[in-house]
Amino acid sequence: MDITLAFKQLSLVNGDEITLSIAPSAMKKMIMELVANGYLTTEELIILSIGQLKLCDKRHREHVLPEIVLNKLNQTYQAVNNGGENV
Repeated sequence: MDITLAFKQLSLVNGDEITLSIAPSAMKKMIMELVANGYLTTEELIILSIGQLKLCDKRHREHVLPEIVLNKLNQTYQAVNNGGENV
């Protein structure tokens, strides 16, 4: 998988720091490609998500795990938990 970064202007002098940001849609696309190409397993993705949730507070949780995603995760967990042998 190729990841290409394009900069209009970038300069870094003598150990200065730079912060890169990415649009949420681009991040989602990149993560889906990493999973699809086998660079990232779904288990690793879940571990990463849980780690990010532990770092965030209630005020910023929506940026890490939107309510709709949280609801789907809960529904999936309940379906697997209740289905037991059917999974």
